[in-house]
Amino acid sequence: MRDDGLAFRYGGEEFLLLIPGVDPERAATRAEQILEAIRTSRISHEGQELGPVTASMGLSILPDHGSAETLVRSADAALLRAKQQGRDRLVIATANRRETRAA
Repeated sequence: MRDDGLAFRYGGEEFLLLIPGVDPERAATRAEQILEAIRTSRISHEGQELGPVTASMGLSILPDHGSAETLVRSADAALLRAKQQGRDRLVIATANRRETRAA
């Protein structure tokens, strides 16, 4: 991550990136850059290349996709859709209609 963001291990193979003050287009571009960097990485163990590495991402933006309390859930739902759609991709969360109406 650059100085403007934070990265956390959220689960076994799940990571959470927080990038405050970034508009949705820039966040999506940054996510795609991270995916490409992962795709082009070469990882070896004991002299043997492990093969291609890929990642799936769910992107959620505050306040578009929920409140501070629901943002992680909306990103997790988008991640699940990315995995269901074949992995190695970015899926952006859908707008939370209930949260949007409450705002």
